[in-house]
Amino acid sequence: MRPMLSWAFLRMRVGIAVARATLVWAGRVTVLSRALRPDSDGGRRAGSDPEGHRRPGPDGSVSAKRDVAPLSFRATGGTGLLVALGLGVAALTSDPAAADDPFTTLALIRPPRIQAAQPFTLPTLTGPPIRLADYRGRVVLLNFWATWCPACQAEMPAMERLYQAFKDRGLGLLAISIDADGRSAVEPFVRGRTFTYPIGLDPKMAIADRYGVRALPMTVLVDRSGNLVARAVGPREWDAPAAHAVVEFLLDRQ
Repeated sequence: MRPMLSWAFLRMRVGIAVARATLVWAGRVTVLSRALRPDSDGGRRAGSDPEGHRRPGPDGSVSAKRDVAPLSFRATGGTGLLVALGLGVAALTSDPAAADDPFTTLALIRPPRIQAAQPFTLPTLTGPPIRLADYRGRVVLLNFWATWCPACQAEMPAMERLYQAFKDRGLGLLAISIDADGRSAVEPFVRGRTFTYPIGLDPKMAIADRYGVRALPMTVLVDRSGNLVARAVGPREWDAPAAHAVVEFLLDRQ
């Protein structure tokens, strides 16, 4: 007989599901569709006209390129149900012990078992290619982003502040762009911005696929031993006290 799932585990899983749905509904994440692939039109971009120029959407935003496109959501009568379910989960998760856990405060998803981070080598915007193995013995924050993702842009300055606070104590940070145009899209974006952490280029989403990226931004935390310890779907306040506490915990853990 299979053991019954604990009430705490069920509460956590429901809370994660509703938090993700709420983020998507509020437009805080860009959900990626793998259905749109280049085909006989020569790899025309998703949401583009026959000449390949991207068309702005009704709100003026520009769709993702080629094989990545944001999914659209229409308001339906389910809005009330979503809000009601969210309120119910908020009541269920109001656990004083959970409130003291910075992973919970930051709404990070922790894996049920130990899992090694997938190795990779990526070209960078400046400098030589970078390998995940180069970070062995450090705590690593991998952030998947794109220049066309507003939520990604919003959280990057906070990531820089977190990096500056902990880089000398063993924190590594790598921002991995999935822009289909690669360097030509990313270079103009970072020009004039004071990001000191390296930026990797993953235009074919080879590394993003390994890490199961289906929405942006997505952040993965790797411990000193090279194991996945948490991930975040959607933006976070990476310079908030909870983020500092998470990094402190991982740096102190041997």
